[in-house]
Amino acid sequence: NSGPLPDPIETAIKKGDLTVGAVLSGNRNFEGRIHPLVKTNWLASPPLVVAYALAGNMNINLASEPIGHDRKGDPVYLKDIWPSA
Repeated sequence: NSGPLPDPIETAIKKGDLTVGAVLSGNRNFEGRIHPLVKTNWLASPPLVVAYALAGNMNINLASEPIGHDRKGDPVYLKDIWPSA
């Protein structure tokens, strides 16, 4: 979320007029922390940041949709990876 985006990603955002977002675990706001093309930013706990990164998409219901699939093709849900006390 900081520094330059790879050229193909920046080009796709501009050409597609996309609204892209970031999920961050800290709210240290300083100039240049988040790329200016990233228009929506969400503050979340570190485990949720990892879950969204694994899902590769913020348009997901983490409570009911799989964040991915295992080697056998079976769905993996947030409850399967969530740290427990």
